[in-house]
Amino acid sequence: MKCEIIESFNVGCDCLFVPLCPPQLSDSGLYTCVATSSSGETSWSAFLDVRESSDLIDSMSHNASALPGPPSKPEVTDVTKSSVSLSWEPGPEEGSPVTSYVIEAFGQLVSNSWQTVADHVKTTQFTVKDLRPNTVYLFLIRAVNAQGLGDPSPMSEPVRTQGTKIECAPCQHDISNRFDGNI
Repeated sequence: MKCEIIESFNVGCDCLFVPLCPPQLSDSGLYTCVATSSSGETSWSAFLDVRESSDLIDSMSHNASALPGPPSKPEVTDVTKSSVSLSWEPGPEEGSPVTSYVIEAFGQLVSNSWQTVADHVKTTQFTVKDLRPNTVYLFLIRAVNAQGLGDPSPMSEPVRTQGTKIECAPCQHDISNRFDGNI
């Protein structure tokens, strides 16, 4: 059987080809590509659906728009010292309907890469909890459908969680009493 390139991805200046020689029905499933560099880590997932050759024409016509479109830029609706509430609008539903959302966060004091902070989110609003106080975060949202994980939304505006307050007594010292007049 002939080997075919079934998918190619642009990775910087290079192109990554994923050949399956020959593809088997058992190769169907969710595949995740993880890219790591000194700047951080990101991942992209896609569902591979291997079908009999008689289904090939129908499969190719739906493949180009199978993943959901990116949601709108997340808006911050509330901030506390350990949580940030977000809301967003769904993106264009391409392919099958959106089943959930994934929320990713970047906080430089927390990690040097984007971290998934919530998945299987069923609504277009969510409160991310267990964040560090007085820390700047960025957020993005990805939609999920039966075909896989869609492209990310635009990043949120930077948001700082509230800091912890330290109470101290007012200073009662008079600085003029510290000098004897000779300077």
